[in-house]
Amino acid sequence: MTLTLALDAAETELVAGGTATLTAHATRGPSSNGPITITLVGLPSGVTAAPATIADGQTQGTVTLSAVAGATQGLAAISAAGALGSITASAAASLFVRGAPGTLDTSFAASGVMFNPQSAVMELHAAAVQADGKILVGGELYHTGTPSSTAHVVRIDESGKLDSTFGNAGTSSIGFATGGAESFYALAIAPGGSIMAGGFSFTGSSNDRAIAARLGPDGKPDVSFNATGKYITSFPGAQGARSLGMILQKDGKLTLLGEVPAGQGTWGAARVTAQGGSDAMFGGGGQVLPGPTSGALQCGGEQSDGNLMVAGGVYEGGMQRWGITRLIAATGAVDGAYGVFGFAKLSLAASSAIFACRVDSADRLVGAAYLVEAGTAKIAVGRFGKDGVFDPTFHAGQPVAVPLGAGEAYPTGLFLQKDGKIVVAGSSPAGILTVLRFGTDGTLDPSFGSGGSLTASGGLSALANLSYSGFDETRRRVVLAGNANLGAAGGWFVSRVWL
Repeated sequence: MTLTLALDAAETELVAGGTATLTAHATRGPSSNGPITITLVGLPSGVTAAPATIADGQTQGTVTLSAVAGATQGLAAISAAGALGSITASAAASLFVRGAPGTLDTSFAASGVMFNPQSAVMELHAAAVQADGKILVGGELYHTGTPSSTAHVVRIDESGKLDSTFGNAGTSSIGFATGGAESFYALAIAPGGSIMAGGFSFTGSSNDRAIAARLGPDGKPDVSFNATGKYITSFPGAQGARSLGMILQKDGKLTLLGEVPAGQGTWGAARVTAQGGSDAMFGGGGQVLPGPTSGALQCGGEQSDGNLMVAGGVYEGGMQRWGITRLIAATGAVDGAYGVFGFAKLSLAASSAIFACRVDSADRLVGAAYLVEAGTAKIAVGRFGKDGVFDPTFHAGQPVAVPLGAGEAYPTGLFLQKDGKIVVAGSSPAGILTVLRFGTDGTLDPSFGSGGSLTASGGLSALANLSYSGFDETRRRVVLAGNANLGAAGGWFVSRVWL
């Protein structure tokens, strides 16, 4: 008598508080008759599975797994053990236990929130998630006793610990020697695993400069990028420039987005080649000033034809309004066929500007904005068609605004799931963590959190600056990062939430 066993899935996903099935397939040798008992071994705490039986003459059976709401989350190695009389066989598999959408991922730092006390003062302004689930956060590391700082990147492993294989014990400082407060405001992962970072050096003068860097997977500057791994813009004339967002293009080029000159200037964009030089074909020597007389670009994305959608705020009549345009990929020129004379604008009852955006699979721009009406903070979301007209299929042709309480709220990340759902993450007056999920039609998704939203402090309080966010599409998780206080100790935090 002989017996071999196989499972229909190398990995099974199970939501805490729910059930899942796993099918075992048996191959019987000659004279291997009789029922086969299947038992799962190595299940994490809170997960159970009653033994299943493959009847005599049959070759497969189904095991049902159940998880309580507090089951241990994350990836676990399990196996199926089969017994036919005295003959046994086994098959290895993986079980991934996830929380319900809109709950903290307790496989991360045991609670869903990692807090790092500030032995050295660091502010976070950007986040990104690698394909392997490791988390990158970026910002600035202040120099004790001086107003200057160094642009900084930290990598955290899936469990919520500093990744010792990255930079210097998990951190990488990238100095640009500008003498100012240097900080990264955007991070992206290139297809080969390189890390792209964009931001600016702040001196409070016309010497402000947009900066960019490329790091290897080990956190060290990639010297194939501009010979140093670093790039500093130089707009014509005595104009400062700040980069607040960036687009990593499919051809490896990097477009930095922000304002010129710094501080309620005009829209500005700079194109950096994959080799780390200014793209001479883009505007004048690699820079363009595509926008209105006053405002800043905050975000953007690349359309399927390579053209760039960019968005931010426009100051008009003492108020901010949403502003969007399309830039011709090769030259950076405004596409006059988009919107009205190349621009789409949207005014609301109160000042409001797009802070986070993405281009979807239909080449539409989906944007999230801040809004304060009658003292109530709101995050507003809208979608614009390829022609620059607000999409009439989205929330009856109007932005959807979600009230979050008295004070201020800012969207710091907008992500598009593969199923088309829209995830917006940011800060709220009520707590550190704010995540909203909308259906493709703009309605809040009732299957996420409480009526489509999660607002929770995770034990943190006294928000010191905004949260910033990244997206893990593989495991369907959103990451938030920022600075906060925990009791009397200042520090920075990273949190992970199930989608």
